[in-house]
Amino acid sequence: MSIMDFIFQVPLLLIIALSLITTTTIADPLYQMCQNYGKYTTNSTYQTNLNNLLRSLSSNGPTTGFFTATQGNPPDQINGLVLCRGDTDVTECASCLNNAVPDITQLCPYRKSAIIWYDDCLLRYSNVRFFNSSDESDVFYMWNVKNVSDPTPFFKTLNGLMGSLVNRAVNDTSAEMFATGDVAVKGAQRLYGLVQCTRDLSQDSCADCLQYAIGEIPTCCAGKIGGRVVGASCNIRYEVYRFYRNS
Repeated sequence: MSIMDFIFQVPLLLIIALSLITTTTIADPLYQMCQNYGKYTTNSTYQTNLNNLLRSLSSNGPTTGFFTATQGNPPDQINGLVLCRGDTDVTECASCLNNAVPDITQLCPYRKSAIIWYDDCLLRYSNVRFFNSSDESDVFYMWNVKNVSDPTPFFKTLNGLMGSLVNRAVNDTSAEMFATGDVAVKGAQRLYGLVQCTRDLSQDSCADCLQYAIGEIPTCCAGKIGGRVVGASCNIRYEVYRFYRNS
């Protein structure tokens, strides 16, 4: 999806509406959030801990596509998480994370807490501990500019597809909390979907996060042939073309 409209929903549910025409590559960030949890200074203990954390996340994340770590001691302790999309291989995951590490510190300079998203990965760090809890406030939307010709059957089919993908992701025996699938829709088209949670969530928390994201589709993507609800703990996407890799 190269021509997109965006709505970003930032912490405290402040909504900023933007209308953009943009060309992106897989190496470009989709979005970043530079959070207001304080700033660090050059050559501080926090900066040293952050640099060590980012090295650990980028080197350990590609092995399984998910990794969490904590670096340092209070008050300079920092928590971090990386997640690669479930259809990436080790090389693709590593490439995305190697882009994310310099990007996040350049786009959010001196911030003690930040999140950055790409097509293939997510990187997050914070001085506030966020592991094992679902974050439904740090969310943004993206949608295809094209409209569905017959919305009622389209979105009925979409709801069914997303429901089945949530069930598969939550009950995934590999514990990757990731699922993709497709289904026929009226008009000889196919509808493709993807759901994913960060793997620190419980099954119930993952299900709740994904259901919240699905519930946002009418807000972000009403009448559109494609859309995404992307958050710090989970994300969903649907399109009328295959956008994920072969399993």
